[in-house]
Amino acid sequence: MLCLIACDKNTVVDSDRFIDVQDSARPEVHLAVKKVFVGGVKDGVEENDLQEYFQQFGNVTSVDLVMDRETGRKRGFGFVTFDDCDSVDKIVCKCCGRS
Repeated sequence: MLCLIACDKNTVVDSDRFIDVQDSARPEVHLAVKKVFVGGVKDGVEENDLQEYFQQFGNVTSVDLVMDRETGRKRGFGFVTFDDCDSVDKIVCKCCGRS
């Protein structure tokens, strides 16, 4: 389960943290989300830039920008992993305008 974030619009595109009542009976739905997908990453953005930004939400354990294997160029998306699922909740609340 991932929380998806569009970096260029700073909005949450989708989040599996919000559980539909009908799905709540499935045990796998209640897993903690610690990793977010970040899309729309501009070419000049580095992993340390993402780590710096997302550190405001909690302790970042890893940042991975996905590279094209053939060209070595960034593909415009990546993943940020936290040590705590509360960090992902903070991101969702900020991006959805909740406090």
